[in-house]
Amino acid sequence: MSHYRNVTDEDDFRTSGSDDEQDYRAPAPPGLEEVAVEAVRALGDEFGGVDVLEHPSGRLYVLESNNPCYFASGQLMIGTDVSGTMIEHLLRKSKQKMELEATQNV
Repeated sequence: MSHYRNVTDEDDFRTSGSDDEQDYRAPAPPGLEEVAVEAVRALGDEFGGVDVLEHPSGRLYVLESNNPCYFASGQLMIGTDVSGTMIEHLLRKSKQKMELEATQNV
């Protein structure tokens, strides 16, 4: 799981990824990870990038869930191994599928 804050540039309402390492290390708001995982699962995906808006009250709003998505920001900025985690997941899933097929062919 990786997350980062998007920032608003001065005199602009749009947000973008930051070059500030602290935006990638800031703790996630409470419930963010659960909301993001559920948003990805709601689309039947196993991986995705979720845009979440945090209201000043702390309430979280899912704006969208994207797959594919650009995940390299966290990996490049602070070394979060997103691609390695994806490969490990796919290898586990492949192994489980092969084991299931082997038991069905007995």
